[in-house]
Amino acid sequence: MKNIIILVSILLSTVGLTQKSVAQYDTTLSNDYNQTLVLPEISPYTIGKKNGGPFVLKPNDYQTGNVTWNMPCNGGVSTDDSLTTCGPGHYGVTYKKNDNVWTYLDIYIRYFVDIIDSTAGSTTYGQMPDTVWIPQSGTATLSVNSNSGMLFDVVNWKDLNSNLIISYAGSVIVSSGMYRVAGIDSDNYSSKDTIVVAEICIPSAATIDTSICESEMIFAGGAWQNTAGTYYDTLTNVSGCDSIITTILTMNPLPILTVSPIDTIVCAGSTITLHAGGTGTSYNWSTSETTQDISVMSDTSVSIWVSASNAYCTVTDTINITVNPVFSSTNVVEINNGQSYIINGHTYTTTGIYYDTLFTVHGCDSVVITNLTVLTDILTTSQTGEVPVIYPKPVNDILTINIARISTGSTTATPKVEIINLQGQVVKSIKLTNAKNTIDVKELIGGIYTLRMITDKGIFVRKLVKE
Repeated sequence: MKNIIILVSILLSTVGLTQKSVAQYDTTLSNDYNQTLVLPEISPYTIGKKNGGPFVLKPNDYQTGNVTWNMPCNGGVSTDDSLTTCGPGHYGVTYKKNDNVWTYLDIYIRYFVDIIDSTAGSTTYGQMPDTVWIPQSGTATLSVNSNSGMLFDVVNWKDLNSNLIISYAGSVIVSSGMYRVAGIDSDNYSSKDTIVVAEICIPSAATIDTSICESEMIFAGGAWQNTAGTYYDTLTNVSGCDSIITTILTMNPLPILTVSPIDTIVCAGSTITLHAGGTGTSYNWSTSETTQDISVMSDTSVSIWVSASNAYCTVTDTINITVNPVFSSTNVVEINNGQSYIINGHTYTTTGIYYDTLFTVHGCDSVVITNLTVLTDILTTSQTGEVPVIYPKPVNDILTINIARISTGSTTATPKVEIINLQGQVVKSIKLTNAKNTIDVKELIGGIYTLRMITDKGIFVRKLVKE
């Protein structure tokens, strides 16, 4: 009778493998290439493929010739009834069902790693065992199975203590121990697997002390565990040798994360302070800031996440900020001398620029700018026709003012014209020395102005529009 037991670490995987190879997929496929998957009418539909490789997608209940595929490669579009996949990523299919109803499905394909034994002559050569058996002081070749080379942008191999053995390699040669591989695709999606390499047969037993976060799981005692305790596994190789593996599992507490405000509504242009508290020792915001308090100003609604970490674990929360708009409008108003203009409870009777603040239904400011012009002729109404002639209206480059019919009553008084912008600033001032005067206004910005003529008899005010 053989008196042999296995020297082995432990058949161990992190919760990441469970989540990526089971929980996050609607279906998983083996390493059989070019197999056909008939899609159920589920959208979005997520497919996990062990170690990659092409396979065929085909819709269910469709009319031939009425299928269009969108894919992340090969030109992006195919009108074949079925599609051979060309890698991981986002696919979509639009097809006409037999009842003439058009249907669209979102499909997400992810590759995940599964370590195989590639040791020449091994009884498990090319298979995917959780344990590979080797002779005493021997080695095993572990690989990520593929018939088309590297399927992941990065493949990192590590030992039990998370020490990096080799990077960017699809295979590795190792002695006895427990090993982990992480494959990362072009979308930065990470998939992990774990394998034990055990010697045949040196009598031994192993005890593993390990810890995980409260939100994670580990395979021990023949099941996935998320409770602290001691677990036992009995492993048997092809020669019938047993080894008892004792796993002492410790659970690390998650940090407590509190955020404030939880969700909030602000007016556009407002600055709000976001706070992250709790028991974390470090913080990281989606804005790249690392302080507990950050100031945010946005003109559009936004969601901002923050993570808190302690020495072992990390948790994340999100704050949703709804931004309501702030409005501003300008009213150009003309009234006759002696009249008044009322807005927001305010009464205005003189030419000027006035600002009134109202509130929108969301409680944000709405600023109304009133450009008020009081029209006052320099002559009385009985002197009809004795007013300046101003043209063209609107003006582009040259403004003409004809004052031939206006008698100033003084040989020394020279009328003066002022052009005033919406902010009440005099942007141009000219003396009228002729009966017919031309004024170059090309340099003025297009908009509304007030033209004010000052004579020895009074003031004449009119609106001026510049194109």
